[in-house]
Amino acid sequence: MRNVAVKSKIILKKDIIHFAPFIYVLFSYLPHYFLSSSEKMEIHEKQSVSDLIFIFPHMELIIVILMVYYTIYIYMDYIKGFEGPPHLKVWLKVMCLGFFGVVFSYIIYYSLLYTGVLKKEYDYFITTVMSFFIAIISFFAFNKPEIFDGKAMNKLLPFIKYKKTGLSDSISHELKEKLLTLMVEEKPYLNSDFKLMDVADLLNINRHHASQVINQHFELNFFDFVNHYRIEKAIELLEEDNDLNITEIAYESGFNNTVSFNKAFKKISGTTPSNYKKKVSSL
Repeated sequence: MRNVAVKSKIILKKDIIHFAPFIYVLFSYLPHYFLSSSEKMEIHEKQSVSDLIFIFPHMELIIVILMVYYTIYIYMDYIKGFEGPPHLKVWLKVMCLGFFGVVFSYIIYYSLLYTGVLKKEYDYFITTVMSFFIAIISFFAFNKPEIFDGKAMNKLLPFIKYKKTGLSDSISHELKEKLLTLMVEEKPYLNSDFKLMDVADLLNINRHHASQVINQHFELNFFDFVNHYRIEKAIELLEEDNDLNITEIAYESGFNNTVSFNKAFKKISGTTPSNYKKKVSSL
């Protein structure tokens, strides 16, 4: 997940601490691993495996606390502040939710175990829930890897979102081309009050179909789609020899405030309007 979110691979020296619980459990169970099959059967019949290995008291509670910590850590560090493609952020959230599902199953299981409702023999409860979430994430990771490049879910499985819209592929492509022509020739995005309903009116379709065309063909929501055009206009004005300041350029580009302008500009170009202007001026 870290590699997807911040393009940072595992560095053993730096990340070894995260493997500490796994290493501890692995070495704790080593005596059991090296027993013969007959010895293992005898131990399972006469005594618990825990009699053969050393495990910290309340190890289950420690595991749950660690898992909750990692759920919060993943969300705060890799998802909350993620500024990449919106569809990729959705899938990062899905992976985090899947992990939380496993954590939640542990919490429920051990809560029922300590209250006497369940016995340890019913640990297949955790295995079942864990398998369910892992299966969902693994299916898309191996069979639909495009999702990790920001591919829209409706592009991978179009029947999910637009199964009953009544908008055929041929008409959808026609509307896409018409929309592109309108955006280039009429520049409706320069109007700060430009809304999705305006797109629908220009294309003579309903609001839902307008949203479908933008989502399917550009893999963007309406605001990001429009802002791309506005930022292109802003960059054009920043590169021109004029006396416009940043605020004036924001309004000229179709934004109604500088906060939205700065946020959109940095998201799309990777820098702020001020820094971009300084860069252009230094050339």
